[in-house]
Amino acid sequence: MSISIVNKLLSALPVFSNLDYDELRILAFIGKRHEHKSNQPIYEAYSQSEGTILLSAGRAILHYKDSHRPDVVARRGMLMNELALFMPKQFDYDISGLEMITTYHFGREDFIRLIEEFPEIGKKIQYNIAQRLATSLSAVGN
Repeated sequence: MSISIVNKLLSALPVFSNLDYDELRILAFIGKRHEHKSNQPIYEAYSQSEGTILLSAGRAILHYKDSHRPDVVARRGMLMNELALFMPKQFDYDISGLEMITTYHFGREDFIRLIEEFPEIGKKIQYNIAQRLATSLSAVGN
């Protein structure tokens, strides 16, 4: 898959929405491409997530261990385990492919190094996160 397609998928995500083409290219270069067979585990619930996963082809399922939450079908362009880019995190769901899928893994250490080397990218991402938080807080009346 070309970098331009990964750029397009990344640019559609709220956390990266205001990055320019060159900044998206830099971000795309730290992504590691993986192919997974149908039903192959990609992430196991409650294990330490070391970064985020971008689904670039196929469909995956997030199966929650809490029986009160329905499973979620992830499609191309979905970013999974997003918080793990910024901090160690465990999630309460398994992720596996519903079919053959392609993912890009963005490791937290590589991501932190990237925003240290390119602080303007970090500032834009920080702004995006603050905007999302402000929108969420205004939706609940705070």
